Amino acid sequence: MEGTPGFASGTRMDVRSAGRREWVALGVALLLTVILGALELRPIRDYYASDKEDWRGVAAYLETRLGEGDVILCDGVRAGQGGDSARTQRGLRYYLDSRHPDDLILKESELSRRMGEIGDNQGEVWTVVFRGWRKLKPEGMKGVTVTDFEDVSIVRAEHPDGTLRENAIFMLEALVSLMPLEEATEALHTALDGIQGQSARDHLAQGNACLEQGELDAAILEYERAIEMDPSLAGAHVHLADVRLEQDRSDEAIEGYRRALELKTDWDEQAWLHMRLANAYRDAGRAEEAIEEYRLVLELEPGHAGATDNLDTLLASLPSAKE
Repeated sequence: MEGTPGFASGTRMDVRSAGRREWVALGVALLLTVILGALELRPIRDYYASDKEDWRGVAAYLETRLGEGDVILCDGVRAGQGGDSARTQRGLRYYLDSRHPDDLILKESELSRRMGEIGDNQGEVWTVVFRGWRKLKPEGMKGVTVTDFEDVSIVRAEHPDGTLRENAIFMLEALVSLMPLEEATEALHTALDGIQGQSARDHLAQGNACLEQGELDAAILEYERAIEMDPSLAGAHVHLADVRLEQDRSDEAIEGYRRALELKTDWDEQAWLHMRLANAYRDAGRAEEAIEEYRLVLELEPGHAGATDNLDTLLASLPSAKE
């Protein structure tokens, strides 16, 4: 009987110890759950739910506008911080409806490989740019629209030909123009060079070398090869027009300069090209159009000596000036 109380007391101690162990185990399990949950939720918070990176809004905007065959290019440029197109891709994939095909979104590191695969089927090209503090400036870029969210821009560029391939080339050119060289990423430039082909630019450079040596026929051949390989290479159209003007083929020169202005709409705000066009009009005997161009040169560059002299000469030669 004396041993009974001791036995009962030991049993109560064992029960209390077992209870403490259960609470400790539950506490550890709860702590692990909280830690694992935090680790799991952090990427979602960081990549998709930031107030500044309104991926939900970007995706909602695209959802109402995306058509069959469209493509989204993810450019992750952020001034001073490199870029992370994978971040943009994850944000879009997270919020875009699952009905869209997996190959709708092209990550920046995929551009060089994937851009070459884009065919001539109809479609539009969109680019989502995580731009940090930078504001893209599409002013004067025909066919380019930019829709800004707080830290993200949606860029759309449509080439006049309207094919997906031409739209894609035009989009890459637009992105390089929208972003200074030091801010556009290497992948962006590599993709543009890859789809355009360096050989067209090589022919342009060779044409310039021939022109410097006075070999006009050889220069013409190089410029024509450059244009054949890359019709959007505006510089080749300008230099070919320069040669045509030297050969007194003014009408062809006018056509070349005007084509360059169509391809590079930002050149419309630069006096040098309008001066060339004005001279071509003058040499072709189209005085009224030449006068209009010389006046435009003076608007863009007041006091331009050549434009002033040529304009005065043309105005003095008009019949109304002699009356």
